[in-house]
Amino acid sequence: MPYTIVPAPTNNNGNVTGFGPGLGGTTPFVTVYTVDNQIFDKLKNLLLTRLGERVLQPTFGTDLFKILFEVNSQDLQEQINDYIQPAIAYWLPEINLTNIIVKTIEDDPTMIHTIEITIEYSTDSINLQSLTLAINDNGIIQVQQGQ
Repeated sequence: MPYTIVPAPTNNNGNVTGFGPGLGGTTPFVTVYTVDNQIFDKLKNLLLTRLGERVLQPTFGTDLFKILFEVNSQDLQEQINDYIQPAIAYWLPEINLTNIIVKTIEDDPTMIHTIEITIEYSTDSINLQSLTLAINDNGIIQVQQGQ
């Protein structure tokens, strides 16, 4: 069956959307995600992959899992920045890293066993976005997308 390549449709805010297989539909492909969602998912994938975990790409990922049992202090902010910035610069050069905000017990006394990392970023096609990781002492990581 022949396929025709057509320009990608845009959504309400002008972002080009991606395509996936359209099972049972009238066309072979359906809209799956926006560029905003794709960038967010790529960043989340990078941050949640441990260094050495990916086959044939041992430098893909970060060492964020090493912070699970570190002392929750201001020194931890520098260590987190050292894990995140080089990884994004190398693996996701399309992302302009704006800010990394690390919230620890020194910022909020109720966060005894939790660290909150907010990464603010933009690209040429999207305005300022954010991704927030909340990491607790049980090894549970919650990921949220913000704007």
